[in-house]
Amino acid sequence: MDGWLAAVLVTGIGILATAALLLTVSVMKTLAALRETVSRLELAGTSLAAETAETLQRTAAAAENAEARLREMEPLASGLACVGESLGEAGGQLKTLSRKTAASVNHALERARERNEPGLEHALRALDAGLTLWTAWNKRK
Repeated sequence: MDGWLAAVLVTGIGILATAALLLTVSVMKTLAALRETVSRLELAGTSLAAETAETLQRTAAAAENAEARLREMEPLASGLACVGESLGEAGGQLKTLSRKTAASVNHALERARERNEPGLEHALRALDAGLTLWTAWNKRK
């Protein structure tokens, strides 16, 4: 029986060794695939880092260009602000002048009306009398 037990023990150890060998081969294949994936990921990361660096450089250059243009435009903007202030002041003065002119014209028209009203009233009475005489004269004919 000892022979039988030894045969079973050897067979069990052989099965365990085979299983360990198959497990080792499987782990080795998985590690190889993992290395390949990590290598591809590293290449993609390197490429992405290079693209990011290039994009950052272009962005920095664009920002510097925009800043330079803003500095160039600052005197123009300042000048336009001064022009705007001057136009605002001129507009205010023009408004004041137009109000004074309108008041002066209204005053002059009122004085002219007051001065000409009696003469106009006399002329209208004379016209009325003349039309009355003319109407009466035409009725006689």
